[in-house]
Amino acid sequence: MSLRERAFPVAELVTDQLETSSLDHRTYLVIRLRNALEVMLVHDPNADKASAAMDVAVGTHSDKDDMPGMAHAVEHLLFMGTEKYPAENEYGQYLAAHSGVSNAYTSGTSTNFYFEVSAKPSNDEEQTAEKPSPLRGALDRFAQFFVKPLFLASTLDRELRAIDSEYKKNLQSDDWRLKQLERYMSNPEHPYGRFEIGNLETLKIQPEARGINVRDKFIEFYEENYSANLMKLCVLGREPLDVLESWVCEYFSGIKNKNLLQNRWPDQIPLPKEFLGVQCFAKPVMDFREVSITFPFLDEDELFEAQPSRYLDHLIGHEGPGSIMAYIKGQGWANSLLAGACAVCPGSPGLFRVTIRLTEEGLKNYTEVVKVVFQYIALLREAGPQQWIFNELKYMTDMDFKFKENTSPFTSQTSAIMQRPLPRKWLLSGTQRLRKFDARLIKEALGYLRPDNFRLTIVSKEIPRWEGKEKWYGTEYTLQPIPPPSMAEIQKAATSAAGDRIPELHLPHKNQFIPTTELQVEKKEVKEPAAAPRIIRNDGFVRAWYKKDDTFWVPKANLRVSCKSPIIFTSARNYVMAMICTDLVRDALEEYSYDASLAGYYDKLVVLLEKVLITMRNLEIRDDRFATIKERLTREELAAELPTIMAEALCMVELYRSLIFPPGSNYVWKKTLKDKANVNHCINYWLYLGKKGDGNVRAKLRTEEQLGYVVFFGVKDSETTCGFNFLIQSEKTAPYLETRIELFLETLFKTIQDMSETDFENNKCSSIVKRLEKPKDLKEETARHWRQIHSGYYDFGAAKRDVADIESLTKVDMIEFFSQSVHPASPRRAKLVIHFTA
Repeated sequence: MSLRERAFPVAELVTDQLETSSLDHRTYLVIRLRNALEVMLVHDPNADKASAAMDVAVGTHSDKDDMPGMAHAVEHLLFMGTEKYPAENEYGQYLAAHSGVSNAYTSGTSTNFYFEVSAKPSNDEEQTAEKPSPLRGALDRFAQFFVKPLFLASTLDRELRAIDSEYKKNLQSDDWRLKQLERYMSNPEHPYGRFEIGNLETLKIQPEARGINVRDKFIEFYEENYSANLMKLCVLGREPLDVLESWVCEYFSGIKNKNLLQNRWPDQIPLPKEFLGVQCFAKPVMDFREVSITFPFLDEDELFEAQPSRYLDHLIGHEGPGSIMAYIKGQGWANSLLAGACAVCPGSPGLFRVTIRLTEEGLKNYTEVVKVVFQYIALLREAGPQQWIFNELKYMTDMDFKFKENTSPFTSQTSAIMQRPLPRKWLLSGTQRLRKFDARLIKEALGYLRPDNFRLTIVSKEIPRWEGKEKWYGTEYTLQPIPPPSMAEIQKAATSAAGDRIPELHLPHKNQFIPTTELQVEKKEVKEPAAAPRIIRNDGFVRAWYKKDDTFWVPKANLRVSCKSPIIFTSARNYVMAMICTDLVRDALEEYSYDASLAGYYDKLVVLLEKVLITMRNLEIRDDRFATIKERLTREELAAELPTIMAEALCMVELYRSLIFPPGSNYVWKKTLKDKANVNHCINYWLYLGKKGDGNVRAKLRTEEQLGYVVFFGVKDSETTCGFNFLIQSEKTAPYLETRIELFLETLFKTIQDMSETDFENNKCSSIVKRLEKPKDLKEETARHWRQIHSGYYDFGAAKRDVADIESLTKVDMIEFFSQSVHPASPRRAKLVIHFTA
């Protein structure tokens, strides 16, 4: 009897009839607990990883005005101990012991917590009373975040400094800088304009200077905003649904329901009229040029059946013949174009953005580029909504969902989707499918793309004067009204008639890669999927490998071709020429291959392959495209070679071997960074531990990796070698970071020495479970086989041999290995360290 069937049910059924893909072997159940927590339960009998995620409908838009970053800080602090499990790292240690990981993120309107863990006990057998599933213990610990977190005072300062480090890590990221500049240039009365991530200044120094107890403020934020009725939980495991349901009811029913209202922000809009009709020039950290056209747009939250923005971004973002991109690329103005709508928050209009990566010529002609976009919008308005275009889109989205493969992290994505106002039966298909052609809505959406309803952002270092600096990231900018002559030209383009428009612009042709017959896959029962591809041709010209998809049964084929030449790495010049040649082929195929990227299934694979090979054989190198590709590759380390490379000098080339470090070697390379605004030092610390093919070394590495965690710490392979790699970015100097790494290694050695045999065996089991993880989809399986083929090792049975090596390891083996190859005091250890000094 399930908990819903009892006299006093703990949960009620929402639905057990979800729309699923044809490949989906899982079973689903959506329930609501008595505290109003909605839960999706997923039974996957083949899962090697179980997982769960909780999405809480509160984020940075709910921060207090005088403490930006509060929601982000609470996300961090919930990991640091609960009343039931008060040790601050109990949760992390439990996950690590069972091949697990955890993560979390905070957005404007939600905070999402996620973990995955081995789906089976450490002996890799099905659970029993003596050996329970690791998922149960993980759910117990996870639930306590939302039942009774401690907000341990002893962890507060450290976690706030971790947030500050996260903020400073992003100071040199153009993505973060430009996103914050856009917020800075928006309505200050709307939460969209807030500083999201927070730092030590906003979360500790300033509040404490005002006499505020920040820990009390974080607890207050949690109490005011975290409520079961605003939470969505998704749990996936091998266990039957009734078992998962009983665990969820046991552990999550204790979350308080405060009956909070769903957050909505209808009173203000992000970009009112006074923030439009302007152009903002922004200085990037990296050397690139870009123009973005941003329109206030529809709130599509309730428009999940029609999704009019999908129709518009398909056409405006198209790259085939007749498109905006095809024309401006042909003029030598652009390298890429992206278009699409993004939601801001419930109750507020969204934004529609067209972003174009410019060439040097494109920057000089950015107004012309903008005019082309508005001419195309005029074309769309004149043509009106086209049913056949929608039908193509609908067919592609239907097929994508019908043959959708498993994704990771599924539970994190699904718990976030559960916050949407979707019919519960559509939680899996969500907004992936287009369901309804609504010409009126498409016209309404198109009506927002007007010359009186946009603003420009132009990104380039090549602006003569900067007039301001954004507060949090220090991005230099100049803000000014769009000059009246430019605006008049844009308005003319937006209202242009067919005879006045650029003749090369037109609607796309019908997509030749859409299958002409209904796609079906005949799934056959196989005892055991083939472990490796087989050679079907092997002569002096071609070695061809083939592997039938006997696992995922999707109507897709992955084809990878490597054209080998022994001279790529004979010089940096040859390598750069090969990069340019590859990009020229890709560039020549762009218009043709765009349709294939939208609708590529196996029945048209031969058509595409033939086109690729003919293009490679008959590549015509146009001077303008060559100059554009060459400019795109220009970077500091390439500058010396690029000016001397001519189109006639191109040839195909390839990669080969790397050096082996002698015992006792100790190399340090130091470089001072030129960017004075960069406050972050960096260290890359690598220990050479053996030849890549040495299974015994691999086994020890995999086992040892389970025993400790440092930022970006793990096994790093080259073509022929393997070793430990530490990559740390910090305000601390690189020499200081190196001493901390050495201290960590000494502590880790002591941990191994003091470890019980039981704990050591558990770590081995965890390594084995991780090594035997199955590929999640056809793409991942292809990548695994291709690594073996491309490297020349052809070791398709490496995983099983690694497991055998791990099983034979003893604690004595590990201690000897560590003392010889890893411990800082070892005279035989081989080390390469790179210091970057800010």
